[in-house]
Amino acid sequence: MASLSDDLARVYGARTPKETAAAYDAWAARYDAQNLANGFHLPALGAGMMARHLERGAGPVLDAACGTGLGGLALKVFGFAPIVGVDLSEGMLEIARARGYEAYVHRLGTPLPEPDGRFAGALST
Repeated sequence: MASLSDDLARVYGARTPKETAAAYDAWAARYDAQNLANGFHLPALGAGMMARHLERGAGPVLDAACGTGLGGLALKVFGFAPIVGVDLSEGMLEIARARGYEAYVHRLGTPLPEPDGRFAGALST
């Protein structure tokens, strides 16, 4: 089984969006356990910051580069819904969808296929 350093090396060594997506797809099943065991709590911290500044029930929120949806777990606790996630990795998005995300593949840095003003807030950790 790949270690966290192996998975990170594959991600950091990717040279194209397709290679990056493939590296994250291969990592998806281990991603949460490896990162949480190593103290990766940014998604929860980001959700907490959003909760301090955005009214609950304000509308849908965007989780950009959502990965497996760790941020959405915390966003739900704070009363935010629906959560729309975008990510380059279909493997990561499958897990996010299982957590209740509306989620689709999207490359950051390109326009979202969403109407302007749809989201009350956005998170990216």
